[in-house]
Amino acid sequence: MEIQLFVPSYRIDECLQEIRQCLEKGWTGLGYKTVEFEKAWTGYTGLPYAHFVNSATAGLHIAVDVLKKRFKWQDGDEIITTPITFVSTNHVILYENLKPVFADVDQYVCLDPEDVKRKITRKTRAVIFVGLGGNTGQYEKIVDICRQNKLALILDAAHMAGTRLHGRQVGAEADVAVFSFHAVKNLPTADGGMVCFAEGADDALARKLTWLGINKDTYSRTMGKGAYKWKYDVEEVGFKYHGNSVMAAIGLVQLKYLDHDNTYRRQLSDWYTQSLKDIEGVEIVPVYEGCESARHLYQILINNRDELLLALNEEGIYPGVHYLDNTEYSMYKYARGTCPRAAEISSKIISLPLHLRMGKKEVDLICRAIKKLMGTRWRLFLPAVKNLAERVAALAQCKDKSFRIEGKRVVLRALQSDDLQMTMGWRNQDSIRKAFIDSSVITREKHQNWWKQYQQRPNDFVFIIEGRKDSRPIGQLSLYDLNLEKRTAEFGRFMIGEADAGSKGYAQEAIDVLLSWAFNQFDLEYVYLRVRSDNAAAIRIYNKCGFTAVKTSDSITDMRLTKQQMKYFTQ
Repeated sequence: MEIQLFVPSYRIDECLQEIRQCLEKGWTGLGYKTVEFEKAWTGYTGLPYAHFVNSATAGLHIAVDVLKKRFKWQDGDEIITTPITFVSTNHVILYENLKPVFADVDQYVCLDPEDVKRKITRKTRAVIFVGLGGNTGQYEKIVDICRQNKLALILDAAHMAGTRLHGRQVGAEADVAVFSFHAVKNLPTADGGMVCFAEGADDALARKLTWLGINKDTYSRTMGKGAYKWKYDVEEVGFKYHGNSVMAAIGLVQLKYLDHDNTYRRQLSDWYTQSLKDIEGVEIVPVYEGCESARHLYQILINNRDELLLALNEEGIYPGVHYLDNTEYSMYKYARGTCPRAAEISSKIISLPLHLRMGKKEVDLICRAIKKLMGTRWRLFLPAVKNLAERVAALAQCKDKSFRIEGKRVVLRALQSDDLQMTMGWRNQDSIRKAFIDSSVITREKHQNWWKQYQQRPNDFVFIIEGRKDSRPIGQLSLYDLNLEKRTAEFGRFMIGEADAGSKGYAQEAIDVLLSWAFNQFDLEYVYLRVRSDNAAAIRIYNKCGFTAVKTSDSITDMRLTKQQMKYFTQ
């Protein structure tokens, strides 16, 4: 059974009945059902105006365009926005030759009010607030900041159809709110959006702009009286952004069930929370107190996000990522580094499957898979890189200073020259030195010579083990003679140099992390090692990691871990 991130649900017979009325009347475009849908939407939300457009992106563009005209903003003026959103939020700012200024996010993955205040300049004209996943976050504080600083407020409510804050539908506090009826949203059509201005003059201008600047739409002229009903004026350079009656017909039906559907989405979310709240390493994105979220998304934060996504895909589960930090995109790279929390969250966030065709059975299955993959042994067995050129390219990066392999509690980073004094000290500790096959004391000269040779050996890799929480170096481990053609490698030079770390299980996790990465990155057939036969503690750890003895003498034991054994030990 496969579980997709989004699967829309439609009341098919009712939708077809509404669409049939359009076809029988001979009116599928702007007007008729779009008028009915707009009236129904204002009745549902309590908002004074609503204009149905062909997408929420179109609605956001019209929102910025209208406010720029009303307040006489100049090209180059600034709008504060979030980097964690779909790109259309920020593209529409550029459409109007304005500048997106990115503010950081809070624990709700919505705009952080404190950073918004820091980002206000003399050129700031507005704030776009995105209610990510249906969450309001600290929206009330953003409303206050805008009022205090005389800034316009645009609510990107693409995920918020049905979201209520303290019992009221959101949107009335903003100059304009824009909702989405895209196929995967809580109120799905095929596509569409609703732009809801607070002022009647703005709504009237928007209606002209979405119909190419024409001052009378075709439906009004057709239904009107008089000899000159065909005549109209073109007062603005507008766009063809208006909605149509077929999409509005679907929307009318879906709106009747929106609260019911959102209640069920909150139930699915509660089931997720009950199962995930006690799993170590899983952080649930909270919903703001007083917010009755539409729950378009259920999101968690996790280290090794990409590995978990791939592993879940192997289980037939297909989560998503909402969203990549927009400053990672080429066109917004000017702001890279200005929102550190957003950058961190973007690397960890996962949206779990959430739709009306799911039940508790599917939620439980997903949570069991996450719990298994987030177990005490961090072993995510990833699809191997098959292409030799890709493996060679990956190999070239393994000695870079920035190279890291991340586990649940440990991080492996490439050995650097600054580490040599520390690793020599570890190696010469009596308890460690005597565990090596070569138990002689390592001199500084010998260590420096080894380092020079190591730098010339492109297929040898030594990694420093660090604790994830404090980045404290605690040990070392290595892969030698990594042969991409034979797909083999030797494991060695393993030691835990900090005594207190040995009892915390870091040793086994560090080996697990390195082996998972190596087997999958380089499509290895097996890894082998040599260990002193009297080193019972090391042999015990290696056995737990899946190694088996293939040859034993009084002094040396040769051990091997094959691809098949690796797969078994990841179950």
